[in-house]
Amino acid sequence: QFAEFNRREFRIWNLASEIKQSKEYQFVVISGIPGYTEGMSYFRKAITERSLFNSLGTISYRNFMATGQNLLKLTENEQVDSYMEFFRTNYIQRAGQVPPAGTPSSPTGQAQTQPQVQPESVEENDNIPDSSIGYNGPYTTNTTGVHQFILVVPNEGFNKQQLLENLRSYNESSYNSLNLQISESTLDDFRILIKISGLPDKAVAMEYLRTIVQNRLLFAPLENADYRNFIATPENLAIFVREKNITDYMEFYRLFYLNR
Repeated sequence: QFAEFNRREFRIWNLASEIKQSKEYQFVVISGIPGYTEGMSYFRKAITERSLFNSLGTISYRNFMATGQNLLKLTENEQVDSYMEFFRTNYIQRAGQVPPAGTPSSPTGQAQTQPQVQPESVEENDNIPDSSIGYNGPYTTNTTGVHQFILVVPNEGFNKQQLLENLRSYNESSYNSLNLQISESTLDDFRILIKISGLPDKAVAMEYLRTIVQNRLLFAPLENADYRNFIATPENLAIFVREKNITDYMEFYRLFYLNR
């Protein structure tokens, strides 16, 4: 049931599921969630999908999120009640939300491991798809005008200077006439945002994204680090920086750029 749910609602993350066994507990582990904000989006949606838990019947269970390291500690010491206090303080209260009343009191230990995320493939289609009708998310649906190419990467654990140099060399050799500019800024405590500005319109931005993701050597300095790449208008990028929720933007991106 979780595998189907993940494919239907979070296909872009390519989530994995497995069973971890300790002396007293079985943990159903969903891994591949990119970060805290995305994890809270997953958690909210999962706990309200009541059919996911029907097969448990009257079995007692808990659900929570955890880093891979904390899940390892939990499977070793089996102190689930203590971890739930940690989870409520560092996840639920931090997000300013409480699980809806009457939701299951738990099943999944969701380990936020950090598998490599490959660059997005693109399919250009300037037509707004039928599925986007009635879109009520935070992003502006006007995708005309100048665009920026965005890389969201960790703030450590890879050769950032080499990556920036690779991007500069690529821009000079392949898009010299556009005079593209590279800048970086902090997104949150654990991610930075690398921005390439100067793409004049959506069509050029889509072509830039298509060609750059095919050049895998450019991304070699990232090694096994998690990253995401996409294009956005300056207005929508400002919204993304404020919201910091890549799940919401990628849903918008699929609708208004990939026509899916």
